[in-house]
Amino acid sequence: MLPPPKLNVLDQHGGFTAATTPHTTIWRPGAVLKGKSPIGVLVRFDTNSFYQNSPPGTVTEATYKIKGYRYLIVAWFDNATNRRIA
Repeated sequence: MLPPPKLNVLDQHGGFTAATTPHTTIWRPGAVLKGKSPIGVLVRFDTNSFYQNSPPGTVTEATYKIKGYRYLIVAWFDNATNRRIA
């Protein structure tokens, strides 16, 4: 699936997943953005990814950039439903 070019990165719990290194992510509460807009701009995506127990190739991993925030933010989408997983 093609992820949205812009996304409110806050998930259903009011937080987001920051990519602190190329291979490490950490969930952060939305308050970490300290008043910055939660709308991220798509930087890159992989339509052949996975998330937790999902089989490889069934998930799209999308990376977004928030203006003024140090780390990139990652969101995952189910390829079958096009809905956000996390």
